[in-house]
Amino acid sequence: MDVFNHELAPRTKKLMTDGPYKICRNPMLLGVLLYYVGILIFLRSFKALLVFLAFAAVMAFQVRREEARLEHDFGQVYREYKRNTKRIIPFIW
Repeated sequence: MDVFNHELAPRTKKLMTDGPYKICRNPMLLGVLLYYVGILIFLRSFKALLVFLAFAAVMAFQVRREEARLEHDFGQVYREYKRNTKRIIPFIW
C-alpha cells in the first residue's frame, strides 16, 4: 500500500478479482461511503456534508493514485479488469 509515495506494506503479488472485487474495484471504500451516507441522513447537517465531501475528494485522489500503481504493477491484466469492473459503485461508476 502506498500512501502519498510512502510504502506502508509490501506490494501486492496477486491481483484480487474475485469475491466482492468482482462487482467493484474498491468494495471496502464502497462500504465506508455507504456508512457515511447513513450518518449524513441521520445527522442532516451541512457540516457533516462538508466533511463527507472532503473525505470523498481525498479518497477519489487516493484511488486514482492506487489504480496507476496497480496498472504499473499488473499491466494488461489490470487494464482488462478495469474495463470490466466499475471503480466504486457497481453498475454505475
